[in-house]
Amino acid sequence: MDYVESVTVFGDSGIFNRVYPLLENDYFSRMWPIQEVALSNICVLICGRQSLGLPVFLELLQRFDSNIWSSLILQRTQLHKSLYLHFRSQSGHPVRHVKAMFPGVSQLLLYARRHKATEPRDKVFALYGILRRLGSVLEDPDYARSIGSIYCEASTKAMTFDNHLEILSGLTGAQRPKYCPSWALDLSDDDPINEVGLWRHYTTPWSNAKPKLKFQISPRTRRLILRGQRMDVLDDIGDAFPDVHTTQGITSFSAQACVINKWLYMFSNDFQNQDVLQLLHDAIIGVWSKRSSLDSLNLMKLLRFWLDPEVLSDSRRSKQAVLDKGPESLAFNKGQKDRIRLADIIGIATLRGMLTQLLDRKVMFRTESGRLGFGSQHVRTGDAIVLLCGANLPMIVRPRGRKWAMIAPAYVQGLVRAEGEIPWPAPKKRMLERMVFV
Repeated sequence: MDYVESVTVFGDSGIFNRVYPLLENDYFSRMWPIQEVALSNICVLICGRQSLGLPVFLELLQRFDSNIWSSLILQRTQLHKSLYLHFRSQSGHPVRHVKAMFPGVSQLLLYARRHKATEPRDKVFALYGILRRLGSVLEDPDYARSIGSIYCEASTKAMTFDNHLEILSGLTGAQRPKYCPSWALDLSDDDPINEVGLWRHYTTPWSNAKPKLKFQISPRTRRLILRGQRMDVLDDIGDAFPDVHTTQGITSFSAQACVINKWLYMFSNDFQNQDVLQLLHDAIIGVWSKRSSLDSLNLMKLLRFWLDPEVLSDSRRSKQAVLDKGPESLAFNKGQKDRIRLADIIGIATLRGMLTQLLDRKVMFRTESGRLGFGSQHVRTGDAIVLLCGANLPMIVRPRGRKWAMIAPAYVQGLVRAEGEIPWPAPKKRMLERMVFV
């Protein structure tokens, strides 16, 4: 603690390595401490005989916000930080040098699901006091209620309170609790598949369509009614990218390379792999420009180098051999190692970190009309891609008779643009249809 307090004043290039063990403490990964910290008037961290005021600790965490390698561990403290600063600012006692930002109910639930609770209902009940202070009042905690009905109520409150559909960005298509509709956020999984992208960073033709977003939710039948446009159907689906938590070391690099190599053989239409390169480039350029000093052109060069078949595997092997043998067949020869030494090592490391998080347990797919995209590993051939009014990302849905099940958001070429790009032309309202999600 003495060290932590000193570096907030004098600085230290190895701050994160020294503070990392403290952030790894189970206290920051549990649900109930979020409310304890957020609603406290005075909060002090105590470790052994040492203590430290939370404002000083938050000022230290501010230094790590742009560190790509620390982003996963910092997710544990994001809610504590945002909510504590918000309520302190409201009470007229802001923390110096640290900006307060209200997360919104949707972001509150999206961050909270990564925290652990022995009882799945506590994923919502542990936030009861916070939601009440924010003005979004839920029913009193009742452990006799089903998990699905509690998660459904929380997702409904997020949509109605925030007046947008950002809560849908957390859907993964994985198996969910009984009575939990497909459109409700499943908070029981504390290791969900990473989101396709930050909701607010993207737009679709119907993101800001007029009239303004209108959705209907039936609490009794647990149905969500939206207007949307069916755009395409999934045709070919590749292998899933490895889990972000198991991607460390040489073995993981080989596993990543194996999956990407299969994607290249399956989806590239030319020797230069331009279509796959462009898909990945467009998906990460928004984040890349904020976290790297290299421009878009250099990003494309790094992608081209990383996805080079001669780097990913021995180009002399046949297509079928590479597809069949797996990670152990992806050894580098001496000439390739020389080329890697000439590469921008820092840029490659940053790029790999971004792709590792972006592609976490996702698959690349091609639609019936030839579009490329990627989404959750739980999508299937025959699933439909729809653009929903008010949704900032295309959604993959699955028919259930005359109704639909919401699976997960996706990044699809030609159907999504980064915020700030050329605006979409005004879409035609007659293309919309009424869609009921269960």
